[in-house]
Amino acid sequence: MDSYWESIKHTLPDDDTRQFTAEMILRKHLDTSRPAAFLDLGCGTGNFVDTVRAMSANVEYHGLDIEVSPESNARVRSDAVFKHYDGVDIPYGAERFDIVFSNQVFEHVRYPERLMCDVGRVLRRGGKFLGSVSQLEPYHSLSLWNFTIYGFNTLVESAGLKVIEFRPGIDAYSLIARSFRNRDKKYRRFFQEEGLLHRRIEREGRKNNVSGRKILHRKLTFSGHFCFVAEK
Repeated sequence: MDSYWESIKHTLPDDDTRQFTAEMILRKHLDTSRPAAFLDLGCGTGNFVDTVRAMSANVEYHGLDIEVSPESNARVRSDAVFKHYDGVDIPYGAERFDIVFSNQVFEHVRYPERLMCDVGRVLRRGGKFLGSVSQLEPYHSLSLWNFTIYGFNTLVESAGLKVIEFRPGIDAYSLIARSFRNRDKKYRRFFQEEGLLHRRIEREGRKNNVSGRKILHRKLTFSGHFCFVAEK
């Protein structure tokens, strides 16, 4: 446990124990006061471009996805730069982007270590790689695997990047129940608000005077998704 804790404690903020989404993480870290080259890695339908543009008029948006992605095949819009790639080699030059955003993508990536290295290549010095990924989620949309925070931190570090922040996403119980109920719309609210499991962790932690960092870690351990921020 000691070696595990030493390897991940720097990724656990002590300011907030709330549940996050990838969009919340982006809003927190996007500097809207200056231009930013933005890569939406695994952009799918491309509809997130509207969210990004609403956040900042200074964003230069690029969307990237594999050609065989069901979501990519459903894309109909052409009001931004959208490209296909082979799932490994990002078709841009070195240090091209200030932000690489990845929302629920890496659980679908066939060669995650190779792609992560290319994320590091296209990020500018001081740039951020952020988003969310699955940890305890049933199969969906050609998904291949899930990641623990320890495993994802190891993956990121192998590419020369450093995770500076992990945040819990939707709790595993709510996410699995949503899958069991064929993605029933009534479970959507648990992406934004905390479900029973996270609320219990918070309540018991406060009752027993557990530190905010330890509460955050326990929520992360039992999250279906988690959010991340890494720097180059």
